[in-house]
Formats: sequence, structure tokens, C-alpha cells
Amino acid sequence: MKRQLCIITMIVLYLSVIIIHIAPAAKADDNSTKVHVPQYILNGLQAYAKEGYESAVRKWFQDSPWANATILVERIAFFKNIEMLYGPYQGYQVVTTNETATSQMTYIRFVYSKMAGYVMFLSKKHNNQWALVQLDLHKMQKYGDAGPSNKGGSLIK
Repeated sequence: MKRQLCIITMIVLYLSVIIIHIAPAAKADDNSTKVHVPQYILNGLQAYAKEGYESAVRKWFQDSPWANATILVERIAFFKNIEMLYGPYQGYQVVTTNETATSQMTYIRFVYSKMAGYVMFLSKKHNNQWALVQLDLHKMQKYGDAGPSNKGGSLIK
């Protein structure tokens, strides 16, 4: 009886050690798949839905080194032309994000009434916050896939 109790105790201890080592690794994996979109992009997407592309472009370029009038006018005209071709804006879906210590790339599928467009936001740290450095629009998807990155990070209105 003592022998069986000793074996059971060792098994329980062995299993508890395994669980202690596996649980943090599983938790770390959950956090690593979490989609992180910079706040200025989310602010612009909210402005796009409520107030239109002009307000969105202003939000996206707010703290950007490119926040001068010429760039803003070009990008506003750019989105105006997109809406004329693709139809009214209906929502978005985060396709993928990729963050390093010095840069962050967010790739978003913009949903319009006639077709979708894909926008890549490239961000760099400016005053401890992400700020827009480059904004590219693609007719066809170029980066990522519309699969796993969408968990918890997509929003189609």
C-alpha cells in the first residue's frame, strides 16, 4: 500500500511539473497570435466609417512626417477616386500585421460596395507612438492571407 501511495504521489508531482512548464508556453502562444493595429489606424478607420475618407486621411497622417498639405490633398484625392471606382466604403478587415522593434506593417482589406481594395500602412515610432510613414493601395492582395490573422482583429461593418 505504501508503495502504491508513493508511486501515485510521484506521478502527481511529475504531472504538476509538466503542467507548470507547459501552461506559460501555451499562454505565450495565445498572446503572440494577437493582432495589434496601431491606434492612429483604428482612429482613421472609425473616422472613415462615420465622417468619410477626408477625415480618415487626416487621422492617419496626423503625427506623420508627411502631414503637410500636399500629401494630404493627394491622399484625399486618391481615396475619392477609389470610391468613385469601387463604390461607397462599407467596412474593413485586418488581413495581417507584422511588428518589429523599429517598424510596424498593417495590411487591411477595405470593403467597398463593388469590390475590395487592400491598403498597407507602414508605421515607425515617433514620440513613443506609431506614426504613418507610407500608405500603399493595391487592387489585388499582395501580403498575408485572409485566414489566421483575422481572429479577434477583423471588423466588417
